Amino acid sequence: GGSGFGQPPPPGFWGNADALRRLHMQRMAEARAQGRGVGGVGGSGGVLTKEARVQRFKQLLVEAGVNAFSFFAKVKGKLEKDERWKLLPNDGERRLVFDEFCKNVAAEQKALAAAAEKQAVEGFKALLEEALQLERQLYVALLAESISREEEEEGDGAAAAADGSGE
Repeated sequence: GGSGFGQPPPPGFWGNADALRRLHMQRMAEARAQGRGVGGVGGSGGVLTKEARVQRFKQLLVEAGVNAFSFFAKVKGKLEKDERWKLLPNDGERRLVFDEFCKNVAAEQKALAAAAEKQAVEGFKALLEEALQLERQLYVALLAESISREEEEEGDGAAAAADGSGE
């Protein structure tokens, strides 16, 4: 409609809070429909949903290197100046998201450690199996060489005995 963000409000508007809310919602809906977007922080240009704001806040925590043992007060001091810190309206919500993030990071780190340990054990088992196969191959090769040597010695001994008895 004709009442975009640059347009003045309708006459008699300023005394009515409900009318102000309705007009604001209407203009936001028009802006979204036209793809202009309003508010928000970052490059999207559109209104960010709560999920998107939380996701960007978590991305800030990732980039800051927050881990399971980080303290909110210390992180807050470092990150307050970042625009993504302000995506959540108050420290209470920030703290909730921070705590959830830290708990999930701890769980992820635990899962990664378990996976790494499992992979190491499987690698060690494969190495042991390879060593066992090499040992078997070496045993077979040495046995074949030993048998071959015995046969040569028997052949040489029989030839020497034949030479000695013919005199």
